[in-house]
Amino acid sequence: MLNAIPLISAAVFGTTLADPLQEYYLGRRGSVMVSCFITIASTIGASATRTVAQLAICRAINGIALGAKASIGNFASNLGVMLAEL
Repeated sequence: MLNAIPLISAAVFGTTLADPLQEYYLGRRGSVMVSCFITIASTIGASATRTVAQLAICRAINGIALGAKASIGNFASNLGVMLAEL
């Protein structure tokens, strides 16, 4: 179950949060930066957990951030453009 939590949260919550985040609030560049910071923070949090429930929550947050980041653009073709904008 711990392996499926990031995938489920990315598909359900990450992709639905990405569109309003980039359309109304932060734009594409800001959305990528916020998603990266959340991914880094949740990864550090997952490495410092002590219980399975804490690990599950950190992995769910990580999945949401990765889902939002993945749905912002096709990274294979837009990676150079996005890195140039940062």
